[in-house]
Amino acid sequence: MAWTATRELFRPRQGALPDHPAERDFWLGQLGEDVRDEVVLAVKRGTAEFWLEIHCHGGPAVVRLIETLYERRGLQVRTWQELERRTNDRVWQAAAQEWLVRAPDHADGEHPARSV
Repeated sequence: MAWTATRELFRPRQGALPDHPAERDFWLGQLGEDVRDEVVLAVKRGTAEFWLEIHCHGGPAVVRLIETLYERRGLQVRTWQELERRTNDRVWQAAAQEWLVRAPDHADGEHPARSV
């Protein structure tokens, strides 16, 4: 279902999308209906239950537009955290990844214990 929706919404820069994608396939192109954003489309699994990654650089409004396009086609949008929890059999690894995303950035060079 996700691939059918993607084939409706995505226009690759070169060629056409295949009927059945293979794992690790990726394309550069535009995604959308009336308004389109330049994206990279990647296939992460090629089995019966695969997922797609869409990489865009349009900000929160474009991300929400893309999510809405898929939701209108009956698909559920999942966060990467939900995907990790569903597909990673190492619970500790998924939890560590989620923590790292929320970890403070100390690029200013101060030690975390000293920054008050």
